[in-house]
Amino acid sequence: MFFSKHLSKVKNFLGHGYAKTKDLLGHGYAKGKEFLGRINEGYGHAKQIYNVVSPLLDKYLPGNASHKIKDAVSKGMNKYENLREKVIDNHDHIRDHVQKHATGYIKM
Repeated sequence: MFFSKHLSKVKNFLGHGYAKTKDLLGHGYAKGKEFLGRINEGYGHAKQIYNVVSPLLDKYLPGNASHKIKDAVSKGMNKYENLREKVIDNHDHIRDHVQKHATGYIKM
C-alpha cells in the first residue's frame, strides 16, 4: 500500500513533467518555424526587388560595378538556398526519426 501510493505520486509527477516539456518543445518548434518562415518570406521579397532593380544596374552603373554587385548577390543567394536546403533536410530527418521512434515510449 505504501509503495503503490508513492509510485502513483511519482507517476503523476513524471506525467506532468513530460506534458510540460512536450508543450515547451512544441511551442519552441512552432515559433522557430514561424521565424524561419518570415525570413524565407523576406528573402522572397528581396529576390523580387532585385529582379526588378537588376536591369537598372546594368543601365546606370559602369559595367565593372554592375558585374561586382551581381556576383555578390548571386553568391549570397546561392549560400541562402544551400542553407535553406540543409535546414529542410535536417527538419525532415528529425521529423521522420521522431515519428519512427517516439511512439510507445511513454505511456502513462
